[in-house]
Amino acid sequence: MSNCIRSIQSIPFALLGVCLIAALVDRASADEFQIGETVLTCESHAVGSDIAARMFHRAQLLADGRVLITGGIGVHPLPPALFSIDAISVYDAKRRVFSALTGPDDKPLRLLQGRAHHTQTQLNDGRILITGGRTGAWERYDGRDSDTVEIINLGSGLISAGPPMSEKRIYHSATKLADGRVLVAGRRSWQLFDPITDTWSKPVALQRTRSRHVALLVDPSHLLLIGGLGNGGNTLEMIDIEAGKSTLFSSHFREHINDHGAALLPDGRVLIVGGQKNFQLETLNDCYLFDSQRDDLIRIEGPAETPGGVSDFQLIQTDDHIVILGGEAEKGRHDTELDLVATFSHQQLEWSSCAKLSRPRDDATAVKLPDGSILIVGGAASAFQKPIPTASAEVIRLDKHLLGDVNQDGRIDKVDVKALHALVAAPGRQTDALHTLADVNLDGKVDERDQALLERAVQAKHGGTALEKQ
Repeated sequence: MSNCIRSIQSIPFALLGVCLIAALVDRASADEFQIGETVLTCESHAVGSDIAARMFHRAQLLADGRVLITGGIGVHPLPPALFSIDAISVYDAKRRVFSALTGPDDKPLRLLQGRAHHTQTQLNDGRILITGGRTGAWERYDGRDSDTVEIINLGSGLISAGPPMSEKRIYHSATKLADGRVLVAGRRSWQLFDPITDTWSKPVALQRTRSRHVALLVDPSHLLLIGGLGNGGNTLEMIDIEAGKSTLFSSHFREHINDHGAALLPDGRVLIVGGQKNFQLETLNDCYLFDSQRDDLIRIEGPAETPGGVSDFQLIQTDDHIVILGGEAEKGRHDTELDLVATFSHQQLEWSSCAKLSRPRDDATAVKLPDGSILIVGGAASAFQKPIPTASAEVIRLDKHLLGDVNQDGRIDKVDVKALHALVAAPGRQTDALHTLADVNLDGKVDERDQALLERAVQAKHGGTALEKQ
């Protein structure tokens, strides 16, 4: 029984969710886990509502700590219909309040066109660059793909039209470079926006057409494009920005994929997560590690909580983990929206389950806040066989604790043994957080066995002294 323990007990959550994600190793006996191992707890808190219900919108952390949210697909009450919205809001993390972004006349600012599936990038001078997307959607009409550009000047509170892109783009990518330029890629080409002159460079043809792809800046002069709709769905393509060209890698995915996620790991490799098949409309639970230096692509296990695959989720990178939130599972054109929160450890290179969101959120948007917590806003869940967007929002907070630290003071000692005794005697006092920290044998319940294990760990293994958080 000395093998690493990676399985995590899934626990239902209301507003508070707790996840155990660290490896529990070196069991001293068949009955004793390594009490004192670091675990990660995830707490979910509702933070009010956005000014509009929406999905397929965009959000970004501003330099002043606020979050700017633009566009999306909203709901028209009468007659009931989904439509492109032009709403712009800001979230104040300190006050936990959403409000409209206002202009010099104190009236709410709105995009020049309602749009969704667009990009949103804050420029070095503080302005916001909005590109492309789909405009004019109404009820069953999906709208028009757009090459238009808008620039929001937060200082003056004005919005102006910018120069159009070289082609219409939707589900494209926009990546800000170290020098402040923005590289937009999608459909057949890529090009650069220069915020000093407010002009676009000439477009450069991509090796493969793609949208709903992922773009990752792997170093200051190279942008990696991963999968996507189009004829590049099973390929990886690297843009050499200074050379003005791109090349394909020889590595291929086993399927053509879109609506996946990816993140750059500390060791330089790229984690690629989930997505859906381009042609069969089914989600995948595939995960890959890609080494661009060696052109080496290997498959690894996906999250255990998504056996039916996952796509359309939000991906946030923290110091130690990659976190995926929400999304959907799809099979045979039937969508199941997810309340998923799962984490991938940079160190162990493995997935673990985590807290559930307060509600399913498909095509939401998420932003890491200055304090390290994660804001997730809007998204859709099915109702009446249609995706219905929401205005609700929640914040996910991740904290490290020690397994067995029932009173969460950073040490394990006789006080925790006493606290665990009280929980066993009065189970109604248990919260989800206390349940996870007190369930030291990971059997899904807090009982006399946990009590005996914790007492033995404190008294026998540690001689009655506290086991401190490092």
